[in-house]
Amino acid sequence: MKKSFNLFLFFSFVFTFYTSCKKEPKGGNRSDHCMESEFEPSSIVISDDSLMRVAYSNFKYPDNFYRENLGDSNLYYVNTVSIDSLNGEKWFELSTNHSNQAESWSFKSSPQDAPFVNKTRNDKYYEFVGSRGIKFRTHNASYFTRNNVDLLNERDTIGAFRKPNFCGNDAKEIIDYLWFVRNYNFFGSRVLVSDFEDYSNEIVVHHFCLEVTSGDFGVPDKIFLYHKRYHVSKANGLIVKNEVLLKTINGKI
Repeated sequence: MKKSFNLFLFFSFVFTFYTSCKKEPKGGNRSDHCMESEFEPSSIVISDDSLMRVAYSNFKYPDNFYRENLGDSNLYYVNTVSIDSLNGEKWFELSTNHSNQAESWSFKSSPQDAPFVNKTRNDKYYEFVGSRGIKFRTHNASYFTRNNVDLLNERDTIGAFRKPNFCGNDAKEIIDYLWFVRNYNFFGSRVLVSDFEDYSNEIVVHHFCLEVTSGDFGVPDKIFLYHKRYHVSKANGLIVKNEVLLKTINGKI
Protein backbone atom coordinates (compact mmCIF):
# COMPACT_ATOMS: atom_id res chain seq x y z
CA MET A 1 0.00 0.00 0.00
CA LYS A 2 1.45 3.35 -1.01
CA LYS A 3 1.77 6.16 1.49
CA SER A 4 0.09 9.30 0.14
CA PHE A 5 1.94 12.25 1.64
CA ASN A 6 -0.24 15.11 2.66
CA LEU A 7 1.57 17.79 4.65
CA PHE A 8 0.94 16.22 8.04
CA LEU A 9 1.99 12.74 6.95
CA PHE A 10 5.04 14.11 5.18
CA PHE A 11 6.47 15.88 8.18
CA SER A 12 5.48 13.06 10.52
CA PHE A 13 7.16 10.53 8.27
CA VAL A 14 10.35 12.44 7.56
CA PHE A 15 11.00 13.82 11.02
CA THR A 16 9.70 10.95 13.15
CA PHE A 17 9.46 7.64 11.30
CA TYR A 18 12.99 7.41 9.95
CA THR A 19 14.78 8.65 13.03
CA SER A 20 12.74 6.47 15.39
CA CYS A 21 12.76 3.25 13.37
CA LYS A 22 16.40 3.27 12.28
CA LYS A 23 18.68 5.32 14.49
CA GLU A 24 22.31 5.99 13.70
CA PRO A 25 24.10 6.17 17.04
CA LYS A 26 27.24 8.27 17.28
CA GLY A 27 28.76 5.75 19.69
CA GLY A 28 28.29 2.07 20.29
CA ASN A 29 29.54 -0.96 18.43
CA ARG A 30 29.45 -1.76 14.74
CA SER A 31 26.33 -3.93 15.03
CA ASP A 32 24.44 -0.95 16.45
CA HIS A 33 25.65 1.32 13.65
CA CYS A 34 25.00 -1.21 10.89
CA MET A 35 21.35 -1.87 11.59
CA GLU A 36 19.28 -3.35 8.78
CA SER A 37 17.01 -1.05 6.82
CA GLU A 38 13.31 -1.71 6.35
CA PHE A 39 13.01 1.00 3.73
CA GLU A 40 10.54 0.47 0.87
CA PRO A 41 11.04 3.19 -1.78
CA SER A 42 7.90 2.16 -3.67
CA SER A 43 5.82 3.29 -0.69
CA ILE A 44 6.82 6.95 -1.05
CA VAL A 45 4.21 9.22 -2.62
CA ILE A 46 4.56 12.95 -1.95
CA SER A 47 1.64 15.25 -2.68
CA ASP A 48 1.83 18.48 -4.69
CA ASP A 49 0.69 20.42 -1.64
CA SER A 50 3.57 19.03 0.41
CA LEU A 51 6.07 19.89 -2.31
CA MET A 52 4.81 23.45 -2.51
CA ARG A 53 4.97 23.97 1.24
CA VAL A 54 8.39 22.39 1.71
CA ALA A 55 9.82 24.33 -1.26
CA TYR A 56 9.22 27.62 0.56
CA SER A 57 10.05 26.45 4.08
CA ASN A 58 13.32 26.25 6.01
CA PHE A 59 13.43 22.47 5.63
CA LYS A 60 16.71 21.29 4.07
CA TYR A 61 17.16 17.58 4.87
CA PRO A 62 15.81 14.99 7.35
CA ASP A 63 17.12 14.48 10.87
CA ASN A 64 19.08 11.33 9.96
CA PHE A 65 21.19 13.24 7.42
CA TYR A 66 24.91 14.08 7.44
CA ARG A 67 25.59 17.72 8.29
CA GLU A 68 28.33 20.16 9.22
CA ASN A 69 28.10 23.55 10.88
CA LEU A 70 29.51 25.55 7.97
CA GLY A 71 27.50 28.75 8.28
CA ASP A 72 28.43 31.02 5.37
CA SER A 73 31.75 29.28 4.75
CA ASN A 74 32.90 28.58 1.21
CA LEU A 75 34.18 25.07 0.47
CA TYR A 76 36.61 24.34 -2.34
CA TYR A 77 37.77 20.83 -3.20
CA VAL A 78 41.21 20.99 -4.78
CA ASN A 79 41.44 19.54 -8.26
CA THR A 80 43.61 19.14 -11.33
CA VAL A 81 42.59 22.54 -12.69
CA SER A 82 43.14 24.46 -9.46
CA ILE A 83 46.72 23.18 -9.11
CA ASP A 84 47.52 23.61 -12.82
CA SER A 85 45.46 26.18 -14.72
CA LEU A 86 46.87 24.92 -18.04
CA ASN A 87 45.19 21.58 -17.43
CA GLY A 88 41.70 22.84 -18.22
CA GLU A 89 40.25 20.11 -20.39
CA LYS A 90 39.47 17.76 -17.51
CA TRP A 91 38.53 18.40 -13.90
CA PHE A 92 39.39 15.68 -11.37
CA GLU A 93 39.01 16.24 -7.64
CA LEU A 94 42.16 15.13 -5.83
CA SER A 95 42.63 12.64 -3.00
CA THR A 96 45.58 11.60 -0.85
CA ASN A 97 46.55 9.87 2.39
CA HIS A 98 49.18 12.49 3.22
CA SER A 99 48.55 15.80 4.96
CA ASN A 100 51.62 17.47 3.44
CA GLN A 101 50.43 16.63 -0.07
CA ALA A 102 46.97 17.99 0.67
CA GLU A 103 48.45 21.23 2.04
CA SER A 104 50.69 21.59 -1.01
CA TRP A 105 47.70 21.22 -3.34
CA SER A 106 45.74 23.77 -1.29
CA PHE A 107 48.61 26.24 -1.59
CA LYS A 108 48.90 25.69 -5.36
CA SER A 109 45.14 26.22 -5.69
CA SER A 110 45.32 29.67 -4.10
CA PRO A 111 48.72 30.99 -2.97
CA GLN A 112 47.16 34.30 -1.93
CA ASP A 113 45.21 32.48 0.81
CA ALA A 114 48.38 31.28 2.55
CA PRO A 115 49.39 31.02 5.30
CA PHE A 116 46.55 28.74 6.36
CA VAL A 117 45.01 29.70 9.67
CA ASN A 118 43.49 26.33 10.57
CA LYS A 119 44.16 22.73 9.58
CA THR A 120 41.83 19.74 10.00
CA ARG A 121 42.10 16.07 9.17
CA ASN A 122 39.36 13.47 9.60
CA ASP A 123 38.22 10.26 7.95
CA LYS A 124 36.64 12.15 5.02
CA TYR A 125 38.98 15.01 4.11
CA TYR A 126 41.97 17.22 4.79
CA GLU A 127 40.98 20.86 5.25
CA PHE A 128 43.06 24.03 5.22
CA VAL A 129 41.36 27.35 5.98
CA GLY A 130 42.85 30.26 4.07
CA SER A 131 43.38 33.81 5.25
CA ARG A 132 40.15 34.86 3.48
CA GLY A 133 38.12 32.12 5.17
CA ILE A 134 37.87 29.74 2.21
CA LYS A 135 38.06 26.09 3.25
CA PHE A 136 40.28 24.12 0.87
CA ARG A 137 39.64 20.40 1.03
CA THR A 138 41.25 17.28 -0.35
CA HIS A 139 39.47 13.92 -0.22
CA ASN A 140 40.97 11.40 2.18
CA ALA A 141 41.94 8.59 -0.22
CA SER A 142 41.10 6.00 2.43
CA TYR A 143 37.49 7.21 2.31
CA PHE A 144 36.63 8.47 -1.17
CA THR A 145 38.37 8.95 -4.53
CA ARG A 146 37.39 10.56 -7.82
CA ASN A 147 40.56 9.82 -9.75
CA ASN A 148 38.76 8.88 -12.97
CA VAL A 149 35.69 11.11 -12.67
CA ASP A 150 35.88 14.18 -14.92
CA LEU A 151 33.50 16.72 -13.41
CA LEU A 152 33.45 18.67 -16.68
CA ASN A 153 31.94 15.60 -18.36
CA GLU A 154 29.93 13.98 -15.60
CA ARG A 155 28.88 10.38 -16.08
CA ASP A 156 26.83 7.92 -14.05
CA THR A 157 29.90 6.87 -12.01
CA ILE A 158 30.59 9.56 -9.42
CA GLY A 159 33.56 8.04 -7.54
CA ALA A 160 34.64 5.15 -5.33
CA PHE A 161 33.91 4.54 -1.65
CA ARG A 162 37.16 3.29 -0.09
CA LYS A 163 36.07 2.52 3.46
CA PRO A 164 36.72 -1.18 4.15
CA ASN A 165 33.86 -3.52 5.15
CA PHE A 166 31.27 -0.77 4.88
CA CYS A 167 27.63 -1.33 5.76
CA GLY A 168 24.39 0.34 4.68
CA ASN A 169 24.62 3.25 7.08
CA ASP A 170 28.21 3.89 5.94
CA ALA A 171 27.09 4.00 2.29
CA LYS A 172 24.21 6.30 3.18
CA GLU A 173 26.56 8.61 5.07
CA ILE A 174 28.95 9.12 2.15
CA ILE A 175 26.07 9.84 -0.25
CA ASP A 176 24.54 12.28 2.23
CA TYR A 177 27.99 13.85 2.72
CA LEU A 178 28.58 14.32 -1.02
CA TRP A 179 25.13 15.92 -1.40
CA PHE A 180 25.64 18.16 1.63
CA VAL A 181 28.99 19.67 0.62
CA ARG A 182 27.60 20.52 -2.80
CA ASN A 183 24.22 21.88 -1.71
CA TYR A 184 24.48 23.12 1.90
CA ASN A 185 24.25 26.78 0.88
CA PHE A 186 22.02 26.38 -2.18
CA PHE A 187 18.40 27.27 -1.40
CA GLY A 188 16.93 25.44 -4.39
CA SER A 189 17.90 21.89 -3.32
CA ARG A 190 16.38 19.78 -0.53
CA VAL A 191 16.48 16.10 0.38
CA LEU A 192 13.08 14.94 1.61
CA VAL A 193 13.98 11.30 2.31
CA SER A 194 17.35 9.55 2.60
CA ASP A 195 17.57 5.80 3.19
CA PHE A 196 19.04 2.61 1.75
CA GLU A 197 18.44 -0.97 0.68
CA ASP A 198 21.09 -3.64 1.35
CA TYR A 199 21.61 -6.35 -1.28
CA SER A 200 24.16 -9.14 -1.55
CA ASN A 201 26.37 -7.33 -4.08
CA GLU A 202 25.54 -3.66 -3.51
CA ILE A 203 23.90 -1.09 -1.29
CA VAL A 204 21.42 1.25 -2.95
CA VAL A 205 21.01 4.65 -1.30
CA HIS A 206 17.80 6.49 -2.13
CA HIS A 207 17.34 10.25 -2.10
CA PHE A 208 13.95 11.77 -2.79
CA CYS A 209 15.00 15.30 -3.72
CA LEU A 210 13.17 18.56 -4.31
CA GLU A 211 14.73 21.16 -6.59
CA VAL A 212 13.43 24.65 -7.30
CA THR A 213 14.29 26.86 -10.26
CA SER A 214 13.28 30.51 -10.15
CA GLY A 215 10.88 32.02 -12.65
CA ASP A 216 11.06 35.55 -13.97
CA PHE A 217 8.83 38.30 -15.41
CA GLY A 218 5.55 36.73 -14.32
CA VAL A 219 6.70 33.15 -14.94
CA PRO A 220 6.21 30.85 -11.91
CA ASP A 221 9.01 28.94 -10.22
CA LYS A 222 9.32 25.29 -11.16
CA ILE A 223 9.43 22.61 -8.47
CA PHE A 224 10.89 19.22 -9.40
CA LEU A 225 10.71 15.98 -7.43
CA TYR A 226 13.46 13.45 -8.21
CA HIS A 227 14.13 9.93 -7.05
CA LYS A 228 17.92 9.51 -7.11
CA ARG A 229 19.49 6.09 -6.61
CA TYR A 230 23.15 5.59 -5.76
CA HIS A 231 24.40 2.04 -6.31
CA VAL A 232 27.45 1.36 -4.12
CA SER A 233 29.30 -1.81 -5.13
CA LYS A 234 30.39 -4.07 -2.29
CA ALA A 235 33.13 -5.50 -4.53
CA ASN A 236 35.03 -2.31 -5.38
CA GLY A 237 33.15 0.64 -3.83
CA LEU A 238 32.24 2.22 -7.17
CA ILE A 239 29.26 4.54 -6.87
CA VAL A 240 26.88 4.74 -9.84
CA LYS A 241 24.02 7.24 -9.82
CA ASN A 242 20.76 7.21 -11.74
CA GLU A 243 17.76 9.45 -11.30
CA VAL A 244 14.13 9.67 -12.32
CA LEU A 245 12.03 12.81 -12.45
CA LEU A 246 8.82 11.92 -10.64
CA LYS A 247 6.88 15.14 -11.10
CA THR A 248 7.05 18.84 -11.91
CA ILE A 249 4.71 21.48 -10.52
CA ASN A 250 4.47 25.26 -10.75
CA GLY A 251 5.63 27.22 -7.72
CA LYS A 252 5.11 30.84 -6.75
CA ILE A 253 5.28 33.67 -9.26
